[in-house]
Amino acid sequence: MKNLSKLTVGEYQALYSIHTSKDEEIDKAVASVSILTGKTRWEVEEMDFKEFTHLTKELNILFDAFVSGKPKTKLKINKIVYSVCLNPRKLSAGQYIDLQHFLKGNLIDNLHKIMACLVVPKKRFGVGKYDGENHELISTGIQDLNFTDIHSTCVFFSLLWSHSIKAIAPYLNQEVMRTNQGTSPLDLQSIMDGFSMLPRLQSMSE
Repeated sequence: MKNLSKLTVGEYQALYSIHTSKDEEIDKAVASVSILTGKTRWEVEEMDFKEFTHLTKELNILFDAFVSGKPKTKLKINKIVYSVCLNPRKLSAGQYIDLQHFLKGNLIDNLHKIMACLVVPKKRFGVGKYDGENHELISTGIQDLNFTDIHSTCVFFSLLWSHSIKAIAPYLNQEVMRTNQGTSPLDLQSIMDGFSMLPRLQSMSE
């Protein structure tokens, strides 16, 4: 059975969706074991009851034992190497705008979309520009990456964000106003509040 270090972002999101659904507990257990073992639902239902019970117990231990890893400075997404911007001061106005949009939803459901706002293509010398037009394609690719890597990187970014956001808020609002030609400024406090919740993704019970 897979442990958290082997789960992809997409698999973790699927487990979270199961966990927060209104399905019967037995149905949640069957669906969860199916994801973690790679077996079909039918194969899980055909398991010996003793084996099934053992796997459900392992499932609970699995999430209780979760330990966050080190943040990643680069990721390979859809066969392209991207640099991860961990410094909030180096994000573009476009990245902040997209972050604000995706932070309005559920943070676990949008984890791959949030992460896609932090990456830029890596070049031979330096890095390229943020590719907002292909955000959906990039975020879909992130769902195939290791959950621990993505979670750890987002949590690390959130810590830096919370320490620096107040200092750079006036500059960011000025840049966003200029970029949007006078439209309403970015709700920076809302973004900060959203990222402060990211460490809570460390277990399914949270």
